[in-house]
Amino acid sequence: MKIYKLALVAFLTMFLFSSCEKTTEGLSETIYHASFRMAGDDFMFVILGSEFTDPGVRAFQREQELEVTVTGDEVDPDTPGVYFIKYSATNSDGYKRSVKRTVAVVNAIPTLNLAGEYQAVGRTNTMTVTPNMDGVIGYWHASNSWWQTYPIPLDFIDMGDGTLYILDGVSPYGTHGNYPGSKIEPDDQLRFRAILKTGSSAGATWNTVWKKIAD
Repeated sequence: MKIYKLALVAFLTMFLFSSCEKTTEGLSETIYHASFRMAGDDFMFVILGSEFTDPGVRAFQREQELEVTVTGDEVDPDTPGVYFIKYSATNSDGYKRSVKRTVAVVNAIPTLNLAGEYQAVGRTNTMTVTPNMDGVIGYWHASNSWWQTYPIPLDFIDMGDGTLYILDGVSPYGTHGNYPGSKIEPDDQLRFRAILKTGSSAGATWNTVWKKIAD
């Protein structure tokens, strides 16, 4: 009887061990998401009236190439503005990833160096403007754009004709975006006009002028 009991215990132990192996099988399997290889830059200037050809994007799951779906704006090189092209790919496990290209159709390639320290006109608030891409003049980041307690940083584009375009962004007050009227003023001044798109103050706009105080 003792031998029988020992054999039964051994059998049950092997069964439980085998069952655990099966139920945990595959749980540690690595998932490889889509990776992208973008031809050209993720930000591009296009001169008004010139031809635009999308350099394209390729997507891979390890060594396997994936199909890329292109959505977003259709770039019109005859209409000044900022366009956004989105490239998406789904891996074999059904996980989707995307990358974006920003294309600015401008009257002229901007040449003004707007980088430096600024102070809000009539106020003590300061901000810093820095390039968003190394060696690219015209695509900028501002550490602040208004005078309230929490700063609203923003990215903006010099459209080459004295006007500025505010890109969509996020702040403690909600998301914000472009509102007509942002421009380069005389005497090293920048005027930012933007609108809150979401949050408790959605629909509110602000208009601030900043004077450069140091390069």
